[in-house]
Amino acid sequence: MKSDRPYRRAFYQKWVIEELRRCSGKQFDPAVIEAMKKVLERDEAARS
Repeated sequence: MKSDRPYRRAFYQKWVIEELRRCSGKQFDPAVIEAMKKVLERDEAARS
């Protein structure tokens, strides 16, 4: 979701986190989503 593709641009990180949270427990394992959210937030903080 965070990578550009030939058929679409990458989504904004805020949207990615919300989409992962929305699908947590349905499409994605909640424990994996929490870990991914921490990684995304850590990466964002490192860029600031």
